[in-house]
Amino acid sequence: MSSMKCPVDLSDMFRVLPSSCRDPLGRPTLVFNLSVFFELASRSLDDTKDLILWLDDTMRWYLRKVSKESGQRTPVLQFVAIVNVQGVTLSSSVTDLVTWYYQDVQPHYPGMMGAVFIQGHSWTHSRMWNVLKRVLPKSAQNKVSFFSREELVDYFGANALPEDFGGSLPASSTLQDPFFEQLPSKSLRSRSLSSSERSLPQLQTPEPGPSNLRPQARLPTRLDTSVPAVYSPFNPFFGYPVSPTSLNPRYGRRRKRDLLRTLAYLWWAKWKGTAIWVAMVILVFWFTRWRLRMWLNRRRQMVIQRTQ
Repeated sequence: MSSMKCPVDLSDMFRVLPSSCRDPLGRPTLVFNLSVFFELASRSLDDTKDLILWLDDTMRWYLRKVSKESGQRTPVLQFVAIVNVQGVTLSSSVTDLVTWYYQDVQPHYPGMMGAVFIQGHSWTHSRMWNVLKRVLPKSAQNKVSFFSREELVDYFGANALPEDFGGSLPASSTLQDPFFEQLPSKSLRSRSLSSSERSLPQLQTPEPGPSNLRPQARLPTRLDTSVPAVYSPFNPFFGYPVSPTSLNPRYGRRRKRDLLRTLAYLWWAKWKGTAIWVAMVILVFWFTRWRLRMWLNRRRQMVIQRTQ
C-alpha cells in the first residue's frame, strides 16, 4: 500500500459521462485526455504506473457498483473510452509503458475495456498507431477505432454525447461525473483542491500472477452499431447469441451446444494452421499409397499375362 501526489488535475485527464451517455450496448463511457496523461508520463513514469493501477482497480469497483444499482440480472462487465489524442506525440517511454501495461497489468483486468474510440486524430497519428501496433496484441488492436465526429455521433447518438464530440449535450467538463462523485475517497471528491494539493487514494498493486486519416495507414475500420455477432470481440457474452432488445444471452448460458460450438471455434482459431498442415500430410500420404497400389496391381497383371 502506498500513496502519492498527482501533479496533474485528474478531472482534466479523465471523466466518466453520466449514466444517460451509454453506448448502444449499455456500457459506461469514459472520456480520456491523452495529452494530460502524457504530461504526467513525461514527469514521472512511476507515478504514471501507479495511476494506471489505481484507475483500473477503481473502474472495476465502479462497474461493480453500476451493476448493483442497475438491478439487472446481467452485470455490467465493460466500459468504453473516447480518447482525445489532439496534440499528442509519441515517445519511447510511452511505448515502454504500453508494453508494460499489456504484459503485466491487463491480464489482471481481462475484457474490462470494451472499445476505444480515437478522436482529434490527424494523419500524423497514423504513424504513431503503426508503431504502437507492434507492441499491442491483436485483441487490443481490434478494439481501437478511429472515428470522425459524424461516425461517433452515428454510433452513440447525439443525445449521448457532449458537444465536445459533436453531440447535443453541454460540454463534458460541465456534465455530472458519477465516477468522481461516488468515489469513497474524500480527496478526489473535492473539486476545489488545487492540482498540487489533490492526492490519490492509497494504491494497491495487484499481486503478480498468471477524421482525416490517410488510406495507406490501414487504420481499423468503424465498429458495427448492430447487435454484436456471437464471436465478436464486442460481445460481452462471447460465444452466446444475445437478444437484440436486452443484449442479454438469448437462450441463457446453459445450452451445451453453444458451449461446444464456442470450444470448437476457439480450438480452430488456435490450431487452424496445424490442423491444415496435418490434413495435407494425411492427404498426400493417402494419395501416394493409392498410386503405389495402382502401380503394384498393374505390375502384377503384367506378370500374370507374361506367364500365361
